[in-house]
Amino acid sequence: MKSSRLALGFILLSAITLSSCLKKDYAGPPDKSGYDPMLPVNATIQKVLNLLPANYPSTSVSPVRIDSDWTISAVVVGDDKSGNLYKQIVIDDGSTGLAVLIDAYDLFNDYPVGRKIYIKLKGLYIGTYHSLPQLGYTPDNTGAISGIPGTLAENYLVKANYPNTVTPIKVTFAEIAGGANVALENRLIQIDSVEFVAGDVFQPYAAPAPSSGTSLDLEDCSSTVVLRTSGYSNFQSALTPSGRGSITAIYTVYNSTAQLVLRDTSDVKFTGPRCDGAVFIDPSKVVFNEDFQTVNTNNEILSTPGWTNYAETGGVLFKGGLLGSATKFAKISAFSTGSATVKSWLITPAINLDGATNPMLSFKSDDGYDNGATLKVYISSNYSGSGDPSTSTWTELTGFTISSGHTSGYGSQFISSGFKSLNGYNGSIYVAFVYEGSDPAKTTTFELDDVMVSKD
Repeated sequence: MKSSRLALGFILLSAITLSSCLKKDYAGPPDKSGYDPMLPVNATIQKVLNLLPANYPSTSVSPVRIDSDWTISAVVVGDDKSGNLYKQIVIDDGSTGLAVLIDAYDLFNDYPVGRKIYIKLKGLYIGTYHSLPQLGYTPDNTGAISGIPGTLAENYLVKANYPNTVTPIKVTFAEIAGGANVALENRLIQIDSVEFVAGDVFQPYAAPAPSSGTSLDLEDCSSTVVLRTSGYSNFQSALTPSGRGSITAIYTVYNSTAQLVLRDTSDVKFTGPRCDGAVFIDPSKVVFNEDFQTVNTNNEILSTPGWTNYAETGGVLFKGGLLGSATKFAKISAFSTGSATVKSWLITPAINLDGATNPMLSFKSDDGYDNGATLKVYISSNYSGSGDPSTSTWTELTGFTISSGHTSGYGSQFISSGFKSLNGYNGSIYVAFVYEGSDPAKTTTFELDDVMVSKD
């Protein structure tokens, strides 16, 4: 159901700070040497950042050349192995982080996550890209910092011991969702109890290249923050999970907008239940699905392609329901029909279960002004596909949760029926929703949506 009853978070479309490009083949495992040259360290990343104007997060700045003989040491917390970072690594010295631009591919071979490095800073530049600090080489003709040439990288970057433990900083959602947090820029963070907004569930992490990147929204049940992913990442086509849990990512900004950048999908651990308890089905496991999006007008006689809308007694047919422009569903009521006995059928098209392992039926429902009418579910394997269903054999399916008890109005939202196993059925089957009521005694309105058969 394209529900308008739940406000989905907005999706930001800003350009990515950390875009990516195609990677060369992995050249081999990183050196696991325990050797540390123990270069004298006389600066910190924060000392380097202090060269920028105090108001750099809110204004564009010109790159600043570092002329002092400073050396910093730090550990790599983000590399380019997945392709989501392009020609750069992200380092952290324990107090803050920094993106380092290097004009070379496959940096993870020399500078993998967990590698300690020293950087000789004299002659390099510190600047920003849309407010995000970056360390690099001579500015180009646009004023943007360029990457340290690959052939010169060893003149500035000195490899030390590997591996070192990299532990993300645990932060609350409130610390990142209210706009840019300068203290966390270019740092590896972990946030618990988050999920993708409903509209971004089971979506590719990014549009394919040459798209520079795609923004998806994460939420903590109320506020949202952007996850930005390159179209060149090797997990671009992977689908986002539906659950809730923790995510580890590099915190970046684009102007005043906070953006998280994944190192890899192994940093996404969304296995718990969602905030609202909603259950999503992997699209690849859907055998049949109907969300009634062909409804155009509220209260029109329902004519969904392939479905049978049949009034057995009382002349009452299912109608289309429309709330706003997106919430569309089937509905029925005996109210004001003048029919002492109403029995109406809404029957699916044929659903082929051949090859479907553990098929499960589910749907969503809501009720209004409940005074005793019923909505039941039946299944048949010998229905003709059209016309009078009474000439076929139907078996009632029980155990569903069907909305009820709203005597003075409607429920606040559609509720899930739960899942009913259809094991034992194969070939073509039909599912029928049968309404029984009367006017004026039993006139409950039932609304029906998201009828689905899924499989393992």
